Amino acid sequence: MDTVILNLRTIVDEESVTNLLLECLEPPKIENIQRSLDSLHKSDFIDQPMYEFDITSLGDLVVSLGIDLPLVDLIGLGMKLGITSAAIEIANVLSLPQSPWLTPNSLI
Repeated sequence: MDTVILNLRTIVDEESVTNLLLECLEPPKIENIQRSLDSLHKSDFIDQPMYEFDITSLGDLVVSLGIDLPLVDLIGLGMKLGITSAAIEIANVLSLPQSPWLTPNSLI
């Protein structure tokens, strides 16, 4: 739901994302929408946990990269601490479908 809300905000800047979600064929519960808004605000992806919000620069990064939110949160924290390249490398390894320790090595 978090990713859907961020993507909708970038697509429809003028309309309320909440109203748009509630007009869907199978709308989500309002509690789930509010929970997602709270989560996005806590992660600093949106500026306020209200129905009318703006996406922050970290939220723009989430939308542009198109990766899982916790991984972007890790990259954002790395950017704040000045270790961006290490955070990107760790996020890359964590995004692999299989553990890097279980991946066969062609050198062995």
